[in-house]
Amino acid sequence: MAVAVSLSGLPQMHPLLLWEPIIPAAFLVFQQRGMEPPYRFVMAIEDLPGFGTDMLELAIETPGISPLTIERCERTFEVSRLIEFAAIAIAGLTLHAAGGHELIDVARRGSAADYLRGCRPPSFGDSRPVASPRPGFRLAAKGAAPEGAK
Repeated sequence: MAVAVSLSGLPQMHPLLLWEPIIPAAFLVFQQRGMEPPYRFVMAIEDLPGFGTDMLELAIETPGISPLTIERCERTFEVSRLIEFAAIAIAGLTLHAAGGHELIDVARRGSAADYLRGCRPPSFGDSRPVASPRPGFRLAAKGAAPEGAK
């Protein structure tokens, strides 16, 4: 299944996270790797509620990212951080395309997950408990190195 997505849509897809440095970092990583737009990624999805298990091809567009913002991003972050930001962007696009899931928080240390998806936490000042658990996830692109590989 192929889906067209845009980096500029991430703040609407996942409004609880800060996307300002992540979007230009992802664009920069794609460019530095010699990729041509739309940037294509094939994802292997397994047992994701609302999607199931299947392959998902993302065709990522990058409209409206200013060259000045790209330059600042390149001067501000080391390569490892840029790659981490690009991975977060790809995860956000994938989860939204595969069932409308939302990233809501960074996972707790030692949980074997990177981010939490699912129900939103209560807003500030709202003492009502969260109704359902916030499952964690890890995401890997097809052909990605196994965890711990260099």
